[in-house]
This record gives sequence, C-alpha cells and structure tokens, in this order.
Amino acid sequence: MINDDMQKLYDALEQADALVLGSPVYMGQMSAQAKIVTDRLFARFSPRFSPYFKEGNAKKKLILVLTWKEKSLSIVTEIHFWYCRVDKGW
Repeated sequence: MINDDMQKLYDALEQADALVLGSPVYMGQMSAQAKIVTDRLFARFSPRFSPYFKEGNAKKKLILVLTWKEKSLSIVTEIHFWYCRVDKGW
C-alpha cells in the first residue's frame, strides 16, 4: 500500500455514489495524473485485484469528463473502448 493523498480520496469514496474526474486530453490520452488516479482506483476497487473490495463498491460510478481541441471523436472512442473492457473484467 502506498501511503499518500489517495488515502483521503479512498475515505471520501466510501461515502460517495460517484466520482467525477476531469482531464484534458494530451497526445490521445487523458493526462498522466488522471491516468494514475484511475489506475489506483481500479487497483483499489476491483474484485480481481483488491483485498479491500466490498460488494457496495461495485455500484460506484466513475464519470470521466475529457476536453480536447480536435473535432474528431476518435480520441474519446479509444479511451471509452479501454474503460469498457476494464468494466467488463477484461
């Protein structure tokens, strides 16, 4: 376990129904900081990886708000594809 500020977020998420995370898109991906947060959340709340998993956590939602300059939706389609795969257990 990494003892850092994520512990505060984990504690807050115990009471929340959802987390809204916003990030700009750089080079076709969300920012590195946002990616680290989503990776850490997955490691914490996935029944396959976390000893902290609780059945109630499976109902929590992650809402990603992404902004980018391009007019094409291909960037969001790619990010959506990967997160849908993760949500379905890969």
